[in-house]
Amino acid sequence: MVKVENHTVEFKQSWHDEYLKIVAAFANTEGGTIYIGYNDRGEEIGLEKSETKKLLEDLPNKIRSKLGITPFVREEIQNGKSMLNIKVPCSSFPVSYDGKFYIRAGSTTQELSGIELSSFLKNINVMFDTSVRELSLEGVARREIWDYPLDALREAVINALIHRDYLDTSASIEVRIYDDELIVSNPGKLMPPLTIEQLKEKHSGRQRNPLIATVFYYANLIESWGSGILKMITLCKEQNLPEPEFVERKGGPGEFTVVFHKDIFNEEELRKRGLNERQIKAVMYVKEKGKITNKEYQEISKISERTATRDLFDLVSKKIFVQVGSTGKGANYILKTP
Repeated sequence: MVKVENHTVEFKQSWHDEYLKIVAAFANTEGGTIYIGYNDRGEEIGLEKSETKKLLEDLPNKIRSKLGITPFVREEIQNGKSMLNIKVPCSSFPVSYDGKFYIRAGSTTQELSGIELSSFLKNINVMFDTSVRELSLEGVARREIWDYPLDALREAVINALIHRDYLDTSASIEVRIYDDELIVSNPGKLMPPLTIEQLKEKHSGRQRNPLIATVFYYANLIESWGSGILKMITLCKEQNLPEPEFVERKGGPGEFTVVFHKDIFNEEELRKRGLNERQIKAVMYVKEKGKITNKEYQEISKISERTATRDLFDLVSKKIFVQVGSTGKGANYILKTP
């Protein structure tokens, strides 16, 4: 083992929560390892067995909760002494601790500010753009079609970083990906008196973290204050996707969530289009079975032929269904493709 501290190695005699900034710095640079139970010269001092056991249980959850990354924590026994290794992988996204960004410079941990912070965040943006270009096939016959507009996803993540409540250390920014939706959430309510309804209109931006917002602005990662939500809505509509869903949880510290729907035929979107519950049930049936007849429509909702015919005609008029075959027993209804 290297016995000298450097940009990927740090020795500590015991653990203190302030060392989370070292973890963040490793994640923002090239990764690295914190060795607990060593002096500054890398000599084994050891930890109490009970302390090692507690740290093994607490540290992974604490780091994941505070920083949003998962380290590798393991015990190491040398010369009968118990030590702890915290191996931190390099992160693909910027990691902050208490609202600040750190990197490693030699054997020291440095807080980023001013031009350095702007450059760091801009570099993250360049890495994102590069990865996107590598995954698409520009200028050839075939091009990838993304499930969601990439600029809208980036806007949601930037929005979460800028508006997160960094005083709430019990939660972190989350990106959850499911088969039919993608969710980006951050701790913190909307800044009063802003409401969900006002977000969807032209509004003045209210910053919880003005310094972070300014850095993103000068790094050209945001165009103007208060434009992010409208941009997400526009980009999704341009790709023929439902308008993103915006949810605010007001209890406790609160949480703000953006939900991107992959499927334009989800229940929430269908209700927005004015469909009744029978029609929504029929759409779900067609998504599973591929088609529906008038008789099947009657059976699943236990209604008359007249009501079924009226509902199906309405679904065709609203461009949800397409009728295949002649009117009558030979007619089937399928989903209209975008």
